[in-house]
Amino acid sequence: MARGFSVAAVLAALACIAAPVKAETPAKSTSAVAAESQKPVADIQGFRSAKFGIDEGMVRKAIATDFGIKDDKVQREEHPTEKTTILAVSVQNLLPDSGNAIVTYVLGYRSKKLVQVNVIWPKGEDTALGNAAIILRNYFAAMQFPPDSAVADAQLPDGGILAFRGSDQHGHMVAVLFHSTPKPKKDDKGPQPKDEAALHLSYVESPNKPDVFTLEPGKF
Repeated sequence: MARGFSVAAVLAALACIAAPVKAETPAKSTSAVAAESQKPVADIQGFRSAKFGIDEGMVRKAIATDFGIKDDKVQREEHPTEKTTILAVSVQNLLPDSGNAIVTYVLGYRSKKLVQVNVIWPKGEDTALGNAAIILRNYFAAMQFPPDSAVADAQLPDGGILAFRGSDQHGHMVAVLFHSTPKPKKDDKGPQPKDEAALHLSYVESPNKPDVFTLEPGKF
């Protein structure tokens, strides 16, 4: 169930648009700066009870605490190239009308500790997941991030939307990505198929130094 949720792929998708988006961010007015200072300071420590730096046993306890899911329902696997350990569970309606989500907990290759959490709605109705993306964007936009560290509603090169991305004072990152896939319309006058979408929420401890397997220089 969890295979393919790559730490490196998520980080690459976000990094490729960082510079142009920052360049286009308008200057804030005095009132906007004052309003920003009233927001709670962003502190990205993980997802719910699962905090960065905990080991596998503690992640399993966090899953039980947060979702009431028994340990035998937690799927475990190793990423084929990054050599990270992934624990995955299926959760219904984390957000209103959002349907089934897959929550994956990534344990670092070297540390064996929690370094990333992904909440993935892999397939859903376009409007419902679009609304969920807006809810998440507004939730994180209500937090105070360091200057120039937050971006909202940016177009991705693959046609998706980066609804929100922000890094807190510790360099921990949260990102919300939304993709919509239009379905071919029917020729007759019957019900038209609804567009499908996917939504991806990630919490990342060290986006600049991911704890994944890489070959050492000079090995080949």
